Amino acid sequence: NLGNLYKSLGQFEKATSCYLKAKEIRAKQEPFLQHADYAASCNILADLYAETAKYKDAEDLYKEAMQIRKNNLGAFSGDYAESCNNLATLYAEEKKYEDAEKYALQAKIIWDSLATAQSPNYGISSNNLGDIYLKWGKYDTALHYFLQARNIWKTQLGEDHPFYNVNTINMARVFSATNENEKADSLYK
Repeated sequence: NLGNLYKSLGQFEKATSCYLKAKEIRAKQEPFLQHADYAASCNILADLYAETAKYKDAEDLYKEAMQIRKNNLGAFSGDYAESCNNLATLYAEEKKYEDAEKYALQAKIIWDSLATAQSPNYGISSNNLGDIYLKWGKYDTALHYFLQARNIWKTQLGEDHPFYNVNTINMARVFSATNENEKADSLYK
């Protein structure tokens, strides 16, 4: 929690130190390679590394968390889907779009198999896919997934939720990229 506070304050070195200490403490829990809290520590530290452009470190930790989650819960759990989304987001940031697409689609399949196609998490998965395709320059496909997320979030969370707002901006970015400036302006407003 202290690491989260430092991260929110932009004090990344202090946050890293706290996250590493938490990870070290959790590594002593037996059996550490199967422990959900240890996987959470890997994931949180990976998020920080991704935010600070330490992509290789982030990737290694995301994969470690993913493997633990797979061992604990199987490859069709919500936690495993979250790990897939995390890797997809990281790979999109690195412009590794094919890898990003692979993991984002895997997350989406998992959410679908869990019968949560109308859950906010499924919306996250759809929005992540939209973001990948937007960065990749596949605007029609991006818009398709952004609209999926938008419909889910509007129904489940409402138009005042931050996720819906992020989605609105993402859709505006698609329209800006395709020179549909009136639609983009309307969404930005």
